[in-house]
Amino acid sequence: MTDASDLVGEKKRGGQRSGRARRTGAAEPIEPRINLGCGSDKMDDWHNVDIVPEADPDEVVDLNETPWPWPNSLFDEVLASNVLEHLDDQHAALHELRRITKPGGRIEVRVPHPNSPGFWADPTHVSPLCEQTFTHYLAPDWEVEEVRVSRVRFGRLFPESIALRLADHIGHVVDEITVVLRV
Repeated sequence: MTDASDLVGEKKRGGQRSGRARRTGAAEPIEPRINLGCGSDKMDDWHNVDIVPEADPDEVVDLNETPWPWPNSLFDEVLASNVLEHLDDQHAALHELRRITKPGGRIEVRVPHPNSPGFWADPTHVSPLCEQTFTHYLAPDWEVEEVRVSRVRFGRLFPESIALRLADHIGHVVDEITVVLRV
């Protein structure tokens, strides 16, 4: 397996990478931060990953295939925005997030709330996740630093913590949950 220090930090001329990273022999150096499931939301100074080649990510990866193609403890920061709910094996994905993040690293996960219309409207959503997913006894060893919600409709009338609890019972209160984890 490639040593993590060989992959991080270097950039091509002018700050641009020359195409996608390929896993044939020596790996191309990549950023210390990874944006999983980037779609069209590519971020500068991040390693942008998606399953869809047309999104033109830095690397095309099917996150349903584990282990993911990166060494242990490679990334300082991981962003998984609206991607985990599309994966077949949530348990494996959570453990892969933990594996690729450096000790002390930060993981930010954004998922639609299970009672939001957005979750059920997308036929590619496989399984819902909620705040408790990240503190379940089967979850990896990490610290939940912060939980934020995006409130909709009358959910905006309540503090985030109350809106989140209401959303567990009725829809149209919270549409997205953001969980920040520290490894």
